[in-house]
Amino acid sequence: MDNSWSSDPFSLALEAHRHAGYPALNEKEQAHLLLGRNPNAIPALPKIPELDSLPGALMKRYVFLSRQSFRPYFIASDYIERSIQSHKNFPQHDGDFIVSLPDGKYKIIYQERGNILYEEGFENKDMLVNNLINKLFEKYQLGG
Repeated sequence: MDNSWSSDPFSLALEAHRHAGYPALNEKEQAHLLLGRNPNAIPALPKIPELDSLPGALMKRYVFLSRQSFRPYFIASDYIERSIQSHKNFPQHDGDFIVSLPDGKYKIIYQERGNILYEEGFENKDMLVNNLINKLFEKYQLGG
């Protein structure tokens, strides 16, 4: 492949995947991408060392699993637990975090410079999981 037309990693990725014909991925590999993990770990995909996640513009070319099929992969990823722990370790960091409340409820907080800008509450973990999965599918404009 002639990469002389652009050295931008995003453009290189788009061209490399187009050139590879967007190979089919199994369900586990699709979940891997949707969880934001490194696409270079999937043998069938072109390797773009400068990128550690798949550009969002390519997500619709590879991810066809349903929300229900993705759910066990999402739960197994420990995303919620890692977000809770991250906030406990670095409570003043900027970003979005999950907080587990003593009454079994959860909330997502969005904070900047230690100030909470926005909160979203959930009655239980199941509602939180559904919300997070829906947000991922909406972010990449996926069906399912």
